[in-house]
Amino acid sequence: TRYLYPELTEAAEALCSTLPGHLHKVFFVNSGSAATDLALRMARIHTGRNDIAILENGYHGNTLPGIEVSDYKHSGKGGDGPPEHVLTLPLPKLFRGRFTSARAYVADAKQRILERIQARRTPAALIAEPVSGCGGQVPLAPGYLQALLPFLREHGILLLMDEVQTGFGRLGTPFWGFELHEVIHDILILGKPMGNGHPVAAVVTTEEVADAFANGMEFFSSFGGNPVSCAVTTEVLRIL
Repeated sequence: TRYLYPELTEAAEALCSTLPGHLHKVFFVNSGSAATDLALRMARIHTGRNDIAILENGYHGNTLPGIEVSDYKHSGKGGDGPPEHVLTLPLPKLFRGRFTSARAYVADAKQRILERIQARRTPAALIAEPVSGCGGQVPLAPGYLQALLPFLREHGILLLMDEVQTGFGRLGTPFWGFELHEVIHDILILGKPMGNGHPVAAVVTTEEVADAFANGMEFFSSFGGNPVSCAVTTEVLRIL
């Protein structure tokens, strides 16, 4: 940010106090869609790749990049299907899904990603919601992300967790949806409940990803992280 005031660091520190220690670089924006755009930019710059892996029925924003990685939009009415740089993986749902176990979904995902790798189209990242919101409030099969993560790490594929619909206690006991899956992810996308109706969102990432992103093409959001939004964020976290 170009603006410095106590509310900025207070909000960032309050946010980071709820997160795993490796996630401590906060970029404030105004909406979940803007956060998705920024997260995708970070992943692509960090890896030097363009392709993105997504989950079936996922929704990640209303901007062009957001729609490109949202199967719920581009495969629905009025959509043109996924662009060439997007790989769609089956939503790992156990009830009325394609498979009946997380192990089968993981094997299928690995095979699909390997085909991309062999075609020299290794994805920069996999973007996933802990619970598929627009897909019908469907929890991902237990163990799916945990079993898939070592494979992603082996091939330098980042894991982006979209908590726009699930974060800030919306799932009840876990404050964050990713807690259900026990995974160490690289980028966190936040939005909706962060301001309890006030337009504020953020991307939280690791020092490694943030350093790669600081390549000279500076990122700046005119109103992202403004004093009012930061004060709202801190107060929402305090109340929760």
